[in-house]
Order: sequence, then structure tokens, then C-alpha cells
Amino acid sequence: QAEDETSIQAGHRRRCVEPIVGQKFDDRGVGQRNATTSVGVTPRHDMQVDFIELAERKGIEYAGADRTSFPLTAAGIGGGFGGALGDGVGFRGEEAHAMEKSGLMETMSDEEDVEDEGEDEPLGFFGILKSQPILTSMIALIPLGFVSFYLKWGDPLVFGLNFVAIVPMAWLMGKATEDLSAHMGQITGGLLNAWFGNVVEMLLCIAGLRRGELVVVRSTLIGSILSNLLLVTGCSFLFGGMRHKVQEFSAIGASTNASLMTLSCMCLGLPTIYATILSAATASELQISRTVSFFLIFVYIQYLIFQLGTHSFLFADEEEETADLPLWGAAAVLLCCSVMCSFCSDFLVSSIEGVVTKFNLSKEFIGIILLPIVGNAAEHYTSVIVAMRNKMDLSLACAVGSSCQMALFVTPFTVLVGWALDQPMSLDLHAFELLVLVMSVLIITSILQDGYSHWLEGSMLVSAYCVIAIIYFFEEAQYSEII
Repeated sequence: QAEDETSIQAGHRRRCVEPIVGQKFDDRGVGQRNATTSVGVTPRHDMQVDFIELAERKGIEYAGADRTSFPLTAAGIGGGFGGALGDGVGFRGEEAHAMEKSGLMETMSDEEDVEDEGEDEPLGFFGILKSQPILTSMIALIPLGFVSFYLKWGDPLVFGLNFVAIVPMAWLMGKATEDLSAHMGQITGGLLNAWFGNVVEMLLCIAGLRRGELVVVRSTLIGSILSNLLLVTGCSFLFGGMRHKVQEFSAIGASTNASLMTLSCMCLGLPTIYATILSAATASELQISRTVSFFLIFVYIQYLIFQLGTHSFLFADEEEETADLPLWGAAAVLLCCSVMCSFCSDFLVSSIEGVVTKFNLSKEFIGIILLPIVGNAAEHYTSVIVAMRNKMDLSLACAVGSSCQMALFVTPFTVLVGWALDQPMSLDLHAFELLVLVMSVLIITSILQDGYSHWLEGSMLVSAYCVIAIIYFFEEAQYSEII
């Protein structure tokens, strides 16, 4: 009997409707005027019968001569349970009292509380691993990446194993960062996301600077921006639009990000034009790039104040995040994955030269197309999933927001790290890379300005990214530093 009661309650407790004054209803649920009836509710016949049977087993008589019409008296309203129960089953005052006495209402309330608590129950570390079996299976490649490097299995194998091994670590670092942010509050959590949001790209760039692979570093920075702007945003619009036709997002927040990307294009473009057209000396080029880098970081700090402080309502999450890991657990996962990812990044960068030679690929193709996949894989998945759930503001925060972070923080940070490592890293892009970046920003700006998206816009963005990928794929290794 208890199991029957629980199943009936769980299925129907949320479907109560408000009483309608002066009506009763026939077996089709159609309201009719009745002067003798003060209150009635619209029944749903399959629901009401279950509740009537439950009430009968509890020893309570339902209000009505049959199971299709349930008038409710004014006295029933004052009796403690006047109103509606179970999509149309009305009870009189004395019957409502019996329901309360029987404990049915307390049981329903307790069950609702238990279910609400269950929805917010933390998954824990192993629960997180079980939730993504494909990414979890890739963790087994992390030790193989170490072994392949130290046993010298060959550059292609070292590159491939460490390339795949970084993907699950990027996912775990992203999850740990989110959980730490949930524990620390909006301001501290936002600052934490600002630092660790693109930690994989930062580790790859630092590894490239240490080994003098400036072409790979520059290409990785540009490639990550393009990947987020075109591929991640495009896939989100495409798959989200296929499910929801037309989707809406905050035009103000999106236009702010687009304006920041336009500013980034100017700050990256002017040093390039200065170095190319005016044939500036290397010393002046580096001084300009390092000075501009400080200004870009200053703009990014202002953006954080705008996003987390003065105008946080424009970027507020649609729902409150719940941490699946405790504070110490999230910190431990973030630390361990960061250390291992730094080693795998170094192994991967060290093998690029051998991959370029063996497969006749350009370093630009590896940096602009392949390496951003490592850092953006988990972010790409998250952005598409939330877009399919019609949470476009959150999806754009993952995609376009990450591009702003790369342009305003990670890129100038890399220039300053290169300065510290005595590497001539500058903001001087090749003319073709600059043109690709500017055109991509123009496309995304025109799409975001109206505050609506659909699948065709997503298809256009993905197509633009594919065109860029094809051009760099057919660029041969000997032309690597020309375009």
C-alpha cells in the first residue's frame, strides 16, 4: 500500500490546478455553470481516479457522486484543504481534515523535499568520471604519453599520445575551476575563471616559448581565438538552432564581447602594420608589443570589473552552479592536472618538428587548427550542450567570452612571458593571419548584433572555419613562415 501511495504521489503531486469559482465539470473536463457549486476544479480523468483510489484506501470519501464530477463547497475551503488535489479531485472540509490526519500531505511534502535535495547532490570525483566515459577512458593515455617521450617512440607517436592525453586533463581542470568558483563566490570565482579559463593554451604557449617555437606559439594564440569565435560558436548555433528554431540571447552582453574583440584586432593589427609597412627594427617592434600588452591586460581588468561588478546582471548565469567536488578536492584536481598537463604540453611541443618533417604539414596548421582542439574540446562540448538546452547566454560565455580572454589576457601574457624568457615574442602577426582574424570578428559581430540566432548562422560560421582550415592544410612546410 505504501508503495502504491508513493508512486501515485510522485506522479501527480505537481499537477494541481487552481480552483475556478462557480463551476463544475463533466466527464470531458468541460466547465459548466452551477449555482449550487461554489468552487470546482478541472479534472484530468486518468489522474483523478488514481487519487480517488488512494483516498478510498485511506478511508476517505471523495466529494462527488461519481468519479467525473467533483463539486467543492465553500465550507470545504475553510476546512483546511479546500482547493484542488491531484488535477481535479476536490475534497470537502471534513475529508480534507482526514487527509491531513492520515499523513498523506506530510508524505507528499517530505518526498518533494527529498527529490529537490537529490537534484543538488554532489557527484563526487568518481561520479564526474562516470558521467563522461569517453573522456575518462582517455585518461589511460596520460602515462603512455610520458612513456613514449622517455623511451623515444618517435615524434609522431609522442605527438599523438600527448595530444589525446591533454584533452581529459583540460576537461578535469575546467570542471575543478568551476567547482572552486562555486565555493568561492562570484567575485573570487570570476577571477579564478579569468586565470584558469584557458590554462591549457597558456601551458602550450609557455612550452613553445621555452623551446623557441615562436611560430607555433603565435599560431596557437590566433587559432584558439578563431576556434572559439567560429567553430565553437557556430556549432552551438547550429545544433541549438536545429532543436529550437530561433534562440534569443542578451544582445548587450554579446555586443560588449564583440566590441572587445574589435579592440583586440586593432591592438594586434597596428604592431603588425608598423612592422610590415614601415620595416621597423626588431628592438622597436618588441618595445611596442610589450607596451601594448600592458594596455591589453589593463583593458581586461576593466572588463572583469564590468562583468563581475558594475554590470554583472548582463552576464549572470541562468541557474546557480552546484559544486560536485569539495573545496580541497577541486583544488587538488586542478593542481595535479596542471602539473601533468605542463609535462604533456612540453612533450607535445618537442615533437612538432618531427611531425612537420614526416607529414609535410606547416607549423601554422598545427598551431591554428590542431592545438586549439586540445584546449577547446571540453569547452566546445559544454557550449553545444547548453545551447541545445536553449541557454544561449551561457553558451556564448563559453565561446565568445573565451575568445575575449585569449585576445585580452593570454596573448599579452604570452608576450610578457617571452620577454622574461628572453624570447623575441611580439604581437607582429603575418598579414594573412591578421586578415583572417579581422574578417572573423566582422562576421561574428554582424551575427551577434540582433540578439537572435538560428541554425543557418551556425552553418555559416562553421563553413568559414572550414575554409580557413583547408587553406592552412594545403600550406606546405617550406612555406610555413610566409603566410
